[in-house]
Amino acid sequence: MNKVRNSSLRAYRHEASKLLTLSAPILIGQLAITGMGATDTIMAGNYSATDLAAIAIGQSFWLPTLLFLVGFFTATTSLIAHAFGANNTSTIKALFGQSLLWAAILSPLGIVLLNNASPLIALLKLEPELSQICADYLTALSYGLPGGAAFLVMRSLSEGMGKTRPVMLIQLITFATNIPLNYMFIYGRWGAPELGGVGCGYASAIALWLQCLLGLLLINKLSIFRSLQLFSDRISLQAAVFKRICALGVPIAFTFLAEVILFSIIALIIAPLGTVVIAGHQIALSVSALTFMIPLSVGIATTISAGQQLGAQRQAQANLVCRTGLGLILITSSTMMLIILWLKADVAGLYSNNDSVIGIASSLLVFAAIYQIPDAVQICMASALRAYQDTRIPLLVVLFAYWAISVPLGWALSFGKFGLTPLGAKGMWIGLVCGLSLAALMLGWRYIIISRRAMTAHQS
Repeated sequence: MNKVRNSSLRAYRHEASKLLTLSAPILIGQLAITGMGATDTIMAGNYSATDLAAIAIGQSFWLPTLLFLVGFFTATTSLIAHAFGANNTSTIKALFGQSLLWAAILSPLGIVLLNNASPLIALLKLEPELSQICADYLTALSYGLPGGAAFLVMRSLSEGMGKTRPVMLIQLITFATNIPLNYMFIYGRWGAPELGGVGCGYASAIALWLQCLLGLLLINKLSIFRSLQLFSDRISLQAAVFKRICALGVPIAFTFLAEVILFSIIALIIAPLGTVVIAGHQIALSVSALTFMIPLSVGIATTISAGQQLGAQRQAQANLVCRTGLGLILITSSTMMLIILWLKADVAGLYSNNDSVIGIASSLLVFAAIYQIPDAVQICMASALRAYQDTRIPLLVVLFAYWAISVPLGWALSFGKFGLTPLGAKGMWIGLVCGLSLAALMLGWRYIIISRRAMTAHQS
């Protein structure tokens, strides 16, 4: 019995070590990309308050566009992980080529959207100068979208084959390069025109193309990618592979989109509660967005590792990877919950020196702390299901949990509808916790069904 227990513990420790090795570079890379947005905000804010506001509004249009693409090409990561586990190089090459075709199709659509955001911006009834800066910023950003989309394909290739460190290095280089580019275009240094906040858009566009060039360098220099001869043949449409990427990618893309829109809607719902409440809510949301990077990175690593095991027809090993990923996520999210509860006032004080804002933020951080565990679990279960290439039902689960539970319940609790006591912004966070808890349970149950079904099919 002890030998069996020790063997099981060794297996979990081994998988945990592999997942941490995969996820650590992903986490650092995610923080670098997030840092680019923060750098844009800080540097534009130092130029003028109007430019700061324009960048903040512009990013609310840019981020959904970018996250849709990230979600779509997450399917490529999962599919390549399967093919890599099966040692099927021809499929990897086909997936890479067809994903580049998708990038060539989706990028122009994104460019059209970003260049025609003025009617949507007009709905916000902003000052003319602010609206113009915002529109020009989005136009500048749109020039980098093709490079960014192509890099996402190369990132999917690298991560799907278990190579997460090269992607991290590229993202760190891009982050570091974005700072002097911002300085050059915002303030008109080194012969560049002085563009203010719009300069952030041009700087980011150049950084996105730099990512693309570094990605091309990566796949042409490392032997593991060079051996695939990715560009030895002309890329032409392979309908079956092309459709397979779309079938998996669209539900994931809309899942990502549903989440980012959720938080935008919540901000609009609580807007009547006043500036101080909005500020406190934004602080709690910012802390949650930062801690979210940890389970997200472990979740991506789980998709990659479990996908490779499934491709190699090692069903039991894939289940071990998913259980280990869940264990790591529960440990990290529980730790973050305790840290937030312990330091909530200190954390709020880092964002504001207003006592009223700190008080509201501290009260909301209690719910943000509780939110850590269900959010982390639903991320892990969704990631595990992506390894099994199950994406449509998870999308329906997320839409139901967010839009049928979190938003209506949060609205009713916040404003005291249906005879309930009005709780203010706390009501929205209670709604979030309830919706995410339901999503975690439903996605967990879905994972049990899918993994058992796969095990039965493997044994028959």
